[in-house]
Amino acid sequence: MPDTHIITTASALSAALNAFNPKHFVLYSSDPALIAIAEQSSAGQCIGPNPSPLNTDLPYAELAIVDADMALASNGLTELVARLRDVFAQQVLVIAPTQTQPTFNHAGLIGLGFQRWTSPSAERPERRWYRFDINDYKTTPDWLNARHWANPELWDQYRW
Repeated sequence: MPDTHIITTASALSAALNAFNPKHFVLYSSDPALIAIAEQSSAGQCIGPNPSPLNTDLPYAELAIVDADMALASNGLTELVARLRDVFAQQVLVIAPTQTQPTFNHAGLIGLGFQRWTSPSAERPERRWYRFDINDYKTTPDWLNARHWANPELWDQYRW
């Protein structure tokens, strides 16, 4: 999917739902076109346009999709995305905002652990999609295993 050229944001959402095929997903958006696509799926739930990032009743989902053009303050959007990433979703897709925000530019999303997922659309070339998946977020380094420093059997044999 990262190399495909998407025509619209709505078709990108359809392609994402087809690619991930989640049993349950949550869309955080105020865009009527995106909400209409999510409502067509029986696995989808729409929350918007003003979700509370500190809400502990957010639903758990395999996939959470956040449209960063929602009417939330930049720090509220950061808190929502971080909370979804850390607690409420296995995978998170963020549709970068049309207006440049300090925390939701490319460097800000990379800093939150996201990876670039799709190329810009012809409809809105400034919108980019970023993805976070806990399963491939960080590869385990070779030294982090029982053969090396984390092996309790070696604690009395070597002096550090």
